[in-house]
Amino acid sequence: MVDNLTRHFEFADSPENPTAFNLFWYGEKIGSFTFGGRKEWHPEPGYESMFVMDELGKLPCFLDNINPDGWLKGALEVELQTEYVAKGLRFLSNFVIVREGERTDNIVVDELLCGLGQYTGENGVFTGRYEAHQGMAGEDDHDAALKDNWKDRHMPRLSGAEQKLFMTLYPCGTMQPAQRTSFTHFAKYPGVGGYESLGLNEFLGMKMAKAAGLSVPPFALVDQGEHPPLFCVERFDIPHEHDPQAQHKILMQDFCTLMQKEETQKFAGSIEKVFKKVKELSDAYSPELTQANTQALFDRVAASWIMNDGDLHLKNISMIFKVDPATNAIQSASFAPTYDATIDLFSESGGTTTALTLSGTSKANRKLQDFVTLARNVGLFKDENGAFDQSAAQVHLQNMASKMAETAVDFARNPPDLKAMSPVLRQDIRFMASHVVDRARVLGAQTPEWDSKAEWSRFKDNSPKRRKMVADGRFIERNGQTRKVSACRARGRQ
Repeated sequence: MVDNLTRHFEFADSPENPTAFNLFWYGEKIGSFTFGGRKEWHPEPGYESMFVMDELGKLPCFLDNINPDGWLKGALEVELQTEYVAKGLRFLSNFVIVREGERTDNIVVDELLCGLGQYTGENGVFTGRYEAHQGMAGEDDHDAALKDNWKDRHMPRLSGAEQKLFMTLYPCGTMQPAQRTSFTHFAKYPGVGGYESLGLNEFLGMKMAKAAGLSVPPFALVDQGEHPPLFCVERFDIPHEHDPQAQHKILMQDFCTLMQKEETQKFAGSIEKVFKKVKELSDAYSPELTQANTQALFDRVAASWIMNDGDLHLKNISMIFKVDPATNAIQSASFAPTYDATIDLFSESGGTTTALTLSGTSKANRKLQDFVTLARNVGLFKDENGAFDQSAAQVHLQNMASKMAETAVDFARNPPDLKAMSPVLRQDIRFMASHVVDRARVLGAQTPEWDSKAEWSRFKDNSPKRRKMVADGRFIERNGQTRKVSACRARGRQ
């Protein structure tokens, strides 16, 4: 018998012939919609006001923002959003999208089968069995293997450019691709040409966030033998299979969706507007969490700057909504745990600019007072009389920065003992630590002894940016020396 869920389709959208889909959530149909020349949304009873709608009120914003990007777009070889959705099936937060008339039986509801922490050693390395293709983004055989995985229609879908694979972690400790099983964890691969330390980078970013007191999901490094380690992180937008308290559905929405912006506008906007939206959502659904959510966003913004993360855009911050399955009413709205926290290694001493503006600018050279002013403006750190306590805000920021710098330096001095821990990876980690220490010192925080100046003196010849330029053909090696070539010549080499 032909399985309708694995068929691929050819689409010719037009105003007269839009493509119709049904949207399911936790196995229940909650609406139908059309893409193409005409956009329409028809929610099932009880779901009329559940989603933020696009500016025209024609479609839930999260559906507008389901788009492939970067490597993923190339791997799937799709251009149209309609085709991407139709060739997919499973999306985040247990959404399933099928074309009108397709079968919907045997669709998996994602739930955690066990925790990643059960199989993570003291050094942060995964101790279970990783049974999936290993390698680095940019290697032909590795890219081809992942591309084949993604062509399976049962492989979950989401937007984003980073090369990743969606995995199932079983109670026995085995991790395998989640092609027809519960999607529980992300595996994010390092890459060639300047991205070799990407797994270590995000691992350190999450370690620092955790040390600074931010909420983080379980995460680990996966040893790839001869290849640099990859980064693995657990999903927090799905329930645990054996959790008796999980009597709700979980909906995760990023701030591109919540602020009615298209995915291409994820870098457009200000931190202040995000705070305003967090307060609006918190007050509407769970006012008892307004202060905690505001504090969580503040800490995320501060930690992002301290670690030199230039990628804190609207899709890298989200809210988690818990929904009553009986009434479809949202019971609570909380700021999501930290994810996609990395140190920008393509910037030199002084660091990179911020993705979203703060006080009208995205400048890199922030000061302690910038964050103190932000804290006052969003209503944090009040004393017993309700007045702003500037000293408390300063101490909080400096403590965060101190813990992050200590974590970064310790990681640089004691990286995991892995076979692939090459001099290049060790040097990248030292660059990471230098960024964090420098910015912690800008905030007046206590830091471990660390000679950032000496590290930056080695940055020019060993930086990821230079390695990327060599890989792209913009630098050439000749007679033991590296020299820059013109953009025209570089294009001719590619």
